[in-house]
Amino acid sequence: MEVGLAHFHEGVNSSLIDRESIRMLPIPTHSNYDPCNAWRLRQLIVRHKPDVVFSWLHASDAFTWGARMLGAEFKWAMAERDSWYPKDPRYWIRDRAGQHADLIVSNSDKGNLYWSSRGVPEARRKVVGNVLPDSWFGARDAWPSAPFICFTGRMEPQKEVLRLTDAFVALSRERPDIRFAMVGDGSLRGEVETTLASSAEGAISLLHFQENVRPLFERTSVFVNISTHEGKPNTVIENLALGNRVVLSRIPEHVELVGDDYPFLVDPQSEPHVIAAMMETALSNPVGEDERRVFHSRLEYMRVSRVAGQYAEILFELSGRI
Repeated sequence: MEVGLAHFHEGVNSSLIDRESIRMLPIPTHSNYDPCNAWRLRQLIVRHKPDVVFSWLHASDAFTWGARMLGAEFKWAMAERDSWYPKDPRYWIRDRAGQHADLIVSNSDKGNLYWSSRGVPEARRKVVGNVLPDSWFGARDAWPSAPFICFTGRMEPQKEVLRLTDAFVALSRERPDIRFAMVGDGSLRGEVETTLASSAEGAISLLHFQENVRPLFERTSVFVNISTHEGKPNTVIENLALGNRVVLSRIPEHVELVGDDYPFLVDPQSEPHVIAAMMETALSNPVGEDERRVFHSRLEYMRVSRVAGQYAEILFELSGRI
């Protein structure tokens, strides 16, 4: 299988791409939202004649649909990495685009149900989980030397970051021995900064997006995610693999990972003091080796070889080559 990556710009993960194995196909543009990108993509497809075009990000879903409407002929697979979207013209366009894809590959059952509810037949829907590199299953380099609670993710309403910030502030006042980190960027970052200005001095660090989060997670005692919805939350998966205790919102995407009887699940609309109490309880209950092995067994299907094999089978079938 030959793989090409059509892209508009270099990004934070560009350095991770194996450019000897993956053919880079840059598309010149000044903006990710330039409508002319559909024509540029159409020209690239006509020139290279791929068996399958796999659109991964929301803007590229719309441009791939546009390339097809402009006359390019190709099999089209579209990725679904979430399970819910707000009412917004961008997502209305993407919903229309998805109706025309030959295949939608979701990374969660909830994402699959999203497209089922929009009338996409089962034959045009597949589920393939996230990839978890084998290194996350191995021995870790370090364990926390002091109580440390961490959140990493987009600072958007979906993540309930304002509620979580209030919970961090409340617990920092009760437990000055605990250190906290909130990591990420987004539309709510300014409000988070304002709230943290009233917190215990130096207890809560606010960091921007980190390219390599593993060193941070190896310092983590408890990882927290109280999202209202997810696709397959990579940060949660990585912390489970490392053996960190996690406090999670009780949503289907989290329950799928830890089980319905996991004792550290909270309602995402819980009051901050309830979330704070759950985090403090979680600190007193670290993950043992037996529990870590159980989580590893649940994550086995995400190993690189298994996920790559699933994608290869699906895409070969879509291409008509098997």
